[in-house]
This record gives sequence, structure tokens and C-alpha cells, in this order.
Amino acid sequence: ADILLNEFGIFASEIRIIEGSGLSRKNLVSPYAMILLLDFFKPYSGFLPKEDGKFLKSGTLKGVYSFGGYFSDNNDLDSFVLMLKQDKNTRRILLHELEQIYNKY
Repeated sequence: ADILLNEFGIFASEIRIIEGSGLSRKNLVSPYAMILLLDFFKPYSGFLPKEDGKFLKSGTLKGVYSFGGYFSDNNDLDSFVLMLKQDKNTRRILLHELEQIYNKY
């Protein structure tokens, strides 16, 4: 917990890892904590799959759909996170909308 706070500014209440693979409903991470981790991970963004100019990683549990990654603009990387609890997976639609907003600015 001290490493998360000292190295990343993440409080223990914002992240809990029970299962390292990420395939557990007992794992918890706040969107804010995920953004901080993605910001730290930027030098290693090339390890993520690239799709339509975005570095993108998905996550899925029944009823929970997420995307995390980076929009790329003039060699700059901007972190983004979508975490959705819903019956029908609409993360691609929301990602498209988020990207449209991003590209306006």
C-alpha cells in the first residue's frame, strides 16, 4: 500500500488486487487510480494492442465492460478509461463518442 501511495499517489482505498489475472470481481480499481497507472505506463504503451491509432486494452466480466489506453495526438499520449456496469455492452459506442470529443480539442 505504501508503494502505491509513494510511487503513484494512489490510496489503498482506490485499488484492491485479489487475483493477479484481473479475472475476479473482488479486484477493485477506481477510474482515477487507473488513469494514474496508465500515465506511469506511457513509456511502455507499445506493449498494448494498437487499434485505429489508439493503444487499447479491453476488460470484460459478465455485466462489466471496460477499455483503457491512450489516444495519440502529435506523438503525445493521453490516457483514457471507460468502466461500465451494464447489461448490454456499449463500450465501443462510448469509446467512439469519447474519441470524437478528444479530437475536437
